[in-house]
Order: sequence, then C-alpha cells, then structure tokens
Amino acid sequence: MGALPVEHLASLFSATVSPVWPSLFAALSDIPPGLIWIVVMLALVALASELAGSRYIANNRVGIVEKLWSMKGSVPEGRIIALDGEAGIQSEILRGGLHFGLWRWQYRIHKVPLVSVPQGKIG
Repeated sequence: MGALPVEHLASLFSATVSPVWPSLFAALSDIPPGLIWIVVMLALVALASELAGSRYIANNRVGIVEKLWSMKGSVPEGRIIALDGEAGIQSEILRGGLHFGLWRWQYRIHKVPLVSVPQGKIG
C-alpha cells in the first residue's frame, strides 16, 4: 500500500468542505446597515468602559474593595485592613453608583447588601 496521490487527497478535501465565507457574507448583507452600526457602537462603549475600569454598585448595596496585587506588597502580619495601598481588603468602601479606575486585573469588588441600623438600636 503506497502513499495516496496528492490529487486524490485534494479532491477528497474539496468534496467534504463547503465554502463558508460566501454564505456568511451573503447573510450579513441582508442585515440593515443601521443595525450593524448600533452593534458596533455598543461594543465600543462596552470596550471603553472596561478600559476605564468602570464598576457599578446598586443603591441598595455596598462594594468592599479587595486589591489583588500591589507594588507595596501585601498587608503586614497582624493587620486585617490595608491602609497604605497594600494588597488586601481596602479601608474605603464603594457606595452606590458608578466608579472608575477599578480594573478587573487589579481589584475585586465584593458587593454586599447595605445594612442600615436605625437610631437607638444596636448593630
């Protein structure tokens, strides 16, 4: 049994694979151009907000900021909360709203319910 001729392999390959690109472009040409612009603009807005590090916290929640890494190192032994920009749970919390500069590769935001303690009650 010798090796199959190259022509035979090429004919088998072309018979089993159908061209996909022409049918894909034909399907895209049926979509209205306005819809394509809307999808492109929404994708650009999502990309811009991700690059800006934007995070949204609902008004009935609070965001606890955890810094995943820092050039200053980790929280020193004996402390729980990072006060000087170290990696770890930060001392500031995020109230409801839109916040910028909290990139996903550097910060993790833990969203927890907002707890209100009425006056005269002990929390």
